[in-house]
Amino acid sequence: MTRSSKLFAGPAHHTAAVLAGLFAVLVGALALLGWALDIAAFKSVLPGMVTMKVNTAIGFILAGGALDLLATAPANPQRFNIARICACIIVAVGALTLTQDLLSLDFGIDQWLFTEILPEGGAGTPGRMAPATAVNFILIGSSLLLCAAAADHRRDLAQWPALFAGFISLLAVVGYVYGASPLYKISIYTGMALHTALTFIVLSAGLLLLRPDRGLIGIVSSAQLGSRVSRRLLPAVFMLPLALGWLRLQGEYAGLYGLEFGLAIFAVSNVVVLTALVLWTSVSLNRTEARRRQSEGALKKLEWMLSKKPADATVNSTGRADQPYGDLAALNTDRTILDAVGKDLLHDIVADFLNLLGTSSAVYEKNGDYAHGVFSSGWCQALDLASFRGCGTADIPTALACGKWHCHESCWNGASRKSMQLRQAHDIECQGGIRLYAVPILAGEEIVGSINFGYGDPPRDSDRLRGLAQKYGLPLEELQRNAAAYEHRPHYIIELAKARLHSAARLIGEIVQRKRAQEVLHVANALLDQRITERTALAAIAVNELTGNANGVLRDLHFSRDADAGAGVIAAGAFLDDVLNRAYDSFHTVIPYDRMGCSLLSADEQYVTARWVRSEGPPIALDAGYTASLAGSSLREILQTGQPRIINDLEAYLELRPESQSTQLILREGIRSSLTCPLIAQGKPVGFLFFSSRQKYAYRIAHQDVFQQIAGQISILIEKTRLYQQVFELNQNLLAARGELEHQARHDVLTGLFNRRAILEHLEAQLARARRLGRSLGVVMLDVDRFKEINDRHGHLIGDATLRGVAARMKDCLREYDYLGRFGGEEFLAVVADANLPDVLEAARRLHHAVGREAIACEGLQLPVTISAGVAVAEDCAEVSVEDIIGLADRALYRAKQNGRNKVESGPALRESAA
Repeated sequence: MTRSSKLFAGPAHHTAAVLAGLFAVLVGALALLGWALDIAAFKSVLPGMVTMKVNTAIGFILAGGALDLLATAPANPQRFNIARICACIIVAVGALTLTQDLLSLDFGIDQWLFTEILPEGGAGTPGRMAPATAVNFILIGSSLLLCAAAADHRRDLAQWPALFAGFISLLAVVGYVYGASPLYKISIYTGMALHTALTFIVLSAGLLLLRPDRGLIGIVSSAQLGSRVSRRLLPAVFMLPLALGWLRLQGEYAGLYGLEFGLAIFAVSNVVVLTALVLWTSVSLNRTEARRRQSEGALKKLEWMLSKKPADATVNSTGRADQPYGDLAALNTDRTILDAVGKDLLHDIVADFLNLLGTSSAVYEKNGDYAHGVFSSGWCQALDLASFRGCGTADIPTALACGKWHCHESCWNGASRKSMQLRQAHDIECQGGIRLYAVPILAGEEIVGSINFGYGDPPRDSDRLRGLAQKYGLPLEELQRNAAAYEHRPHYIIELAKARLHSAARLIGEIVQRKRAQEVLHVANALLDQRITERTALAAIAVNELTGNANGVLRDLHFSRDADAGAGVIAAGAFLDDVLNRAYDSFHTVIPYDRMGCSLLSADEQYVTARWVRSEGPPIALDAGYTASLAGSSLREILQTGQPRIINDLEAYLELRPESQSTQLILREGIRSSLTCPLIAQGKPVGFLFFSSRQKYAYRIAHQDVFQQIAGQISILIEKTRLYQQVFELNQNLLAARGELEHQARHDVLTGLFNRRAILEHLEAQLARARRLGRSLGVVMLDVDRFKEINDRHGHLIGDATLRGVAARMKDCLREYDYLGRFGGEEFLAVVADANLPDVLEAARRLHHAVGREAIACEGLQLPVTISAGVAVAEDCAEVSVEDIIGLADRALYRAKQNGRNKVESGPALRESAA
């Protein structure tokens, strides 16, 4: 057997055998030491008990050594020979001793090493081992000889002598435990010592472990179920009866009960304990069996999937297959999914799960347009084509709208459309006899379409097939042939396909959402480019106004070309940060600095705030946003004189003005000298520009002069840029405010729904769309029942809260492309697009149920609220007006009120002739 099929796999069993041999050698050596030094504890376990004889101790040493040789060197011939010699000596000693007892002889081998004096009245011969010990040595020696044999069949026999020796030794141990001396001693002979019996048990176990995969031990050590059961039961079978018997005996000794009662208790205890053990084992086996069946089921799944090779030739797209009615995706007007995903990728997505089922699948836009269609099985292909022919027209839009294209009706109206309305998976039985499973496709939170597939076996019942044949106009034999050709799919394959359908819906939704995000990003980039162009034009105008003569002034004062270029770069910026960053990059050639900052005055010129800071050095301590008062500050003097100020030793300056917190912070950054320049635009102070250096004495009078030549232009540019940014921010705030005002103008303040004007505008727009596309349109007029009683009883605040609760419940159960508004007072109007009368009635019932399903919680009150609803539908909207359809819905609402409230009523459908 292989290593994995055995309990004792690897060298562990050899190690245990070696330890057993060492134990026997140790016990024998201690016994010899006890005889040599007259140590009673080594000769016998307790004073007065039977001693281990000298020959017994020597036999144990030889047996333990032979066992270790066989366990540690199974292929070493020399060690095998030594083990055979030891085994022969053991057998000879046992046989000679047994011969002496049987024939009453004395060969002089009992006291050849040490002399023993028996106590007065003691039984047996001095120095002679017990007959049972001699028999055990013969058995142990025979087992060792068989283990050292060359032939395998002889080695297998080695377990039997070891088992018998262990059984004899176990009887002796039980005799000591129970106080039954006949089990370890025959009256006229020496008895077997307790530690002798225990050592024989250990030796027997070691011999059995030499070959645990063979013979009787192989049965126990196997990994098979029967072996596992035996390993659980055998220890209990051995130990429990012995333990229970000992307890029963102790009770009798103590006088707690008599012989008969003790035997009864012993028998019942055995029955109870062994029954519990069997039941525990049964539970464990049942769990193992359940795991095995589960593993077999998983294996069957893998076998089924591995045996089914993908057959792409059977999965045909309507865009690829030769369908008589052509490619339905070509009629797609929505194209949200089709354009975002594409035909090829849709085909690959559908083929992923359809290869598992081999039936049909369809992907719809949210308006019902086909994005993709697949008919894989002969059953689905035959029914689809038959139901198309049953429409009696070759015009695809007419066939789709006629209601006789059974496969389309099941896929769209029965499955996919419902899944989008419910916003969850929808499972139905289709008109073709199999089942349909549909999942909505969400791009973010918006439903953009639905995907479905057919699954399950076609019907094979003759009556059902005959009914389908009559319904679809197909020969019964063709349906029977297609039904028989479809191969059954196990339940787990269908569940796997459903999981893949959900994954496909998520994948399509993510692709659509990513496509939309890309389009939004494209538009945003275009707008950004436009804004940059506009801003650049405005900046150019500002530059022409503010720096028209700057180059002439710089040339007249003999500034370097670098300084002239720096001023030009500054003028190119439009926002303040742009201007200051360009200044930082440009002035290095004319003014030394490691740090540059700009601070602006408050409107009342009482405070100065750091607006912008840039440094190449350590972390900035005096950062943008730092504000200080001008009162008592040396900065006010700079503004009054209009002259830049040089401080070439900031540490010395701080000693003179220790209260200057700004100087403390700037020193913390490692700055040692500064040039502070006032910004004055058209005679009005604007702020300050700070140039700072880590070097002391970095600035000279020439640097003041350099700044003064361009100070006016820089000051005006910074002021104009700041004003431009303020105007820009104000414009953004105005746009936001206008959007909020527009929202408030179209929404009801109390409920947040569309107000009367907005909902009527939506109704007019949807009516125009329905006329254009030839679609139907429905409205639902709703009114809160007995609302005046709520106001009269609880007050208008509770009434307002009730209306908010009603509005929230109704809003949650409408489709995303339906509209709901407050028509006036406690009346609401819902517009349901692309819906016939049953669909609008269903929408009205959802609204009715959503409001009335449970009480509305208001200020600790539980108010039961119901609504009445009137439904109107315009199936032909060519001449129908807003007033017509609202009037019809209002009359239906009136009937609902008259018939007892808490009802949904509908009027006749509006058509052109009626209008």
